[in-house]
Amino acid sequence: MGLYIEVRAASPGQGTFYWRYRDSQGITRHERIGRTDEVTLEQARNKARELRAQWTLGTFPKAPQQDKPEIPTFGEFARETYGPAMKLRKRSWQRDLDLVRLRLGDIVDKRLEEITKLDLVKLHNKLRESGLAAATSNHGLKVARQVLALAVSLEILEKNVAVGIPMFPENNIQDRSLSPEELARLLRVLKTDKNRNVCRIALWLLATGCRYHEALNAEWSQLDLYNSVWKVPSQLTKTNASRVIPLNDVALEVIAELDTKDKYPFLFINPRTKKPYANIHKVWERLRSDADVKHCRLHDLRHQVGAIAANSGESLWVISKLLGHTQSKTSERYSAVSTPTLVNASNTVARVIQEAMKKSA
Repeated sequence: MGLYIEVRAASPGQGTFYWRYRDSQGITRHERIGRTDEVTLEQARNKARELRAQWTLGTFPKAPQQDKPEIPTFGEFARETYGPAMKLRKRSWQRDLDLVRLRLGDIVDKRLEEITKLDLVKLHNKLRESGLAAATSNHGLKVARQVLALAVSLEILEKNVAVGIPMFPENNIQDRSLSPEELARLLRVLKTDKNRNVCRIALWLLATGCRYHEALNAEWSQLDLYNSVWKVPSQLTKTNASRVIPLNDVALEVIAELDTKDKYPFLFINPRTKKPYANIHKVWERLRSDADVKHCRLHDLRHQVGAIAANSGESLWVISKLLGHTQSKTSERYSAVSTPTLVNASNTVARVIQEAMKKSA
């Protein structure tokens, strides 16, 4: 219970005074007092004292039909509170917001206290029934649970209704590697499609084996073109450890086509927003459909690098280093992979891709 000011990203420098209390059912409510440009702090304090006195005497809150608590909708809370709060705490915060917008539409416009466990169960089932994988459907529920958990920690909600909803069983062991013919079809599309920027990102993923997030946030300052390596900083990697990715001939061809050097810090810039891409999944769905490889996800391009290297005779240890996978300390004691060895493995991938390009011509 108490007075507070809410400041939203959409109105910087301005806020709204609220008095927070609990009604007879123990539900946290928020009574709007007025905007900071309309009410002084002293006036807001006096109003809060008045409301508290009414609450103590039992004459407040107002009748249910007049009670309109200013609790945000799920979408508003995700954009204006969850996103900024997670920005420095979770690397995938932007993807969470994209998921809220693209997948959780059934609850986006509902106020937080109106969302029920049944709503979430129905939404979870709907995602699965739409054809999404079990893991993808589960991720939607996990993001909803995380957003609601923050609302609980901020005392906007009493409990998290997403807790206790069972996840779908996941079977992620699937071979999605492309056959030589499928790879040739995909490369034909990536070489000719009009959306050159997204095609270059896909080729970069395929050439380097990097993770999707690493590609979208690749910067020119991270490239050592003299030694043909990309130094990925720890804040971008999944393991929180910096790593070096060799730049093979295909990756260098992508770099040669870019016109962002000395203009922007990032390699891949959205021409519409003049900022790095936040999401390319919609365009990728069209590209993979045009290439008739609808089963191929963006992350599968990374797996394709490992498949090509393995089929070319590279050891599993070299492949793990090439893709930046972590290994046990025991394995580290027995083997060490030098940068030239990684370069050779990376160039093996490039040669296979180039051969497929010739077949697609």
